[in-house]
Amino acid sequence: MSSYAGTAAMPLRYSSDALLCAISGYPASGCGDQVAGDADGTSEPAASAPVTRSPATGDDDSSGPSAGVLVGLGAVLLLGIAAVLQARRRR
Repeated sequence: MSSYAGTAAMPLRYSSDALLCAISGYPASGCGDQVAGDADGTSEPAASAPVTRSPATGDDDSSGPSAGVLVGLGAVLLLGIAAVLQARRRR
């Protein structure tokens, strides 16, 4: 057994619909409160707060696969080729 058994953050507060509302008393009140925004779920930024993009975040709106996905597919392909070659060698 783990030494962490029974050390969960308590108390947990739930709504009558079994929605988790608070952990260890935070937030003190409210549960699933709707934030200000348009009907479609978007909100406009405040006029005084300029919207800037950081080049360090890599937000370039590209829809292609990430490098990790490509590396993973390459690894699977190499393992498949190795399995086929190993099976042919054993014949």
